[in-house]
Amino acid sequence: MPTIKLYDEDAYMKEFTATVVSIEKNDKGQAGIVLDRTAFFPEAGGQSADVGELGDFKVVDVQINGAGVITHFCVPKNAPADGGQGSGAQGSLSDSFSPENGTALPAVGEAVRGAIDWERRHTLMQHHTGEHLFSGIVHRDFGYDNVGFHLSDHICTMDYNGTLSEADVARIETECNEWIYKNAVISCDYPDDAALAGLDYRCKGELVPPIRIVTIAGADVCACCAPHVHTTGEIGTLKVLEAKSYKGGIRLTIVCGRKAFADYRNRFRLLAEASHLLSSHYENLPERILRLQDEKYALKAKISSLQEERLRQLIANATGEDSLFFVEDVDTKSIRSAVNALMDTHSGLCGIFCGNDPDGYSFILGSAVRNMQDTASLLRQELKAKCGGSEKMIQGQVHTKREAIERLLAEASAFST
Repeated sequence: MPTIKLYDEDAYMKEFTATVVSIEKNDKGQAGIVLDRTAFFPEAGGQSADVGELGDFKVVDVQINGAGVITHFCVPKNAPADGGQGSGAQGSLSDSFSPENGTALPAVGEAVRGAIDWERRHTLMQHHTGEHLFSGIVHRDFGYDNVGFHLSDHICTMDYNGTLSEADVARIETECNEWIYKNAVISCDYPDDAALAGLDYRCKGELVPPIRIVTIAGADVCACCAPHVHTTGEIGTLKVLEAKSYKGGIRLTIVCGRKAFADYRNRFRLLAEASHLLSSHYENLPERILRLQDEKYALKAKISSLQEERLRQLIANATGEDSLFFVEDVDTKSIRSAVNALMDTHSGLCGIFCGNDPDGYSFILGSAVRNMQDTASLLRQELKAKCGGSEKMIQGQVHTKREAIERLLAEASAFST
């Protein structure tokens, strides 16, 4: 028999009692408990499942099958944070659930008490109703469909099959919050066939009767199986965090209610820290950061100029058959020119490594008489370098100490110090 959906009858039910119908076992250290009725919402419609407690156990996942049977996947309350899904975390199912451990499973026919994690559930409800509000306005004004929706503890995203400008997103966001201020009533019901036939509503794919309709009069009418808040005011607030192109349309990330407040608090804290560190009022931070960037680029240019001058002096004073130099903050074009200049006046290995021990080195090595492919193979084999090139010149990166580079090339008689 399909499980009776108490969350459908009352989205605000936090606790309930039910009878155990069956217990399924899996290889994740979990017990799958089927009840005759439940207030736990299963994973469906893009929304994550409820979690909470069932008797003496933690509910870590809830799933519904095609026949409408809802299974609660449970672990002992002292199970790891991963819900017992880690490899070997719980041992065998019989080890996890036993009278000796005080974790005996209920018997079929036994009554158990369930309690959902209400704050988490209500937060998901805030976001799901917020998504309906936003998607309804998008559909009303642009005719786009919501072709993707994902709601979990960490994120709420909506995908639309059309594009929206930055101004469009801002306007819709503003209207959503105006609806929140109105505290409009949200209705969830099952229209009969005649009423449903005359109803213009949004839906995501083919639906199986009975069809539940969620209505925000004037903003949205949509088929949906998930719990929703009673009024738009409970959404609290809605803020778009990100908008980006996605599969020819647009993907939006939003935050609502408790999470919106937490996000605002965290951003304000970071802003205050930045203001303190830069000794600037937060309203002046963009200008202050741009000025610091200009100063940084100017300093880098000056340092690069000085390094290039030093490199020219080193090259001018270089003696011997081989010439190898280590520098910092010199661009690749200047390094290549320097190596070409060295190859014109030195018959051995000529090269420049640019960088430092902590960050690694980029390099260009060349020789008018040696096969640099052999040197590349040596660097790849001994120092795990990434490099390639021709017989005359190679280029690449290596993350190791300068001492190791010099020792390797010296031992291979590639150059003498």
